[in-house]
Amino acid sequence: MSEFVKTQQELRANLTSQIREVIEGAESDSRGLDSAELEKINRIEADITRADEAVAVATRNEARRSEADQAARGFV
Repeated sequence: MSEFVKTQQELRANLTSQIREVIEGAESDSRGLDSAELEKINRIEADITRADEAVAVATRNEARRSEADQAARGFV
């Protein structure tokens, strides 16, 4: 696994933790999420989606590179 993928996965885990903290704060106050909290969660979820997409792109690229390397071995 590349360092880039590891970094994106760590970022995702951190973002997920941030969402959990917001929700737990509301739970501890025995209330629902206010509009600012919902907006914060929506921004964090968008960041998670971007991290997931970056991991998918990097993974596909690594697979393509591996396939190209294997194909090139047949020519050497």
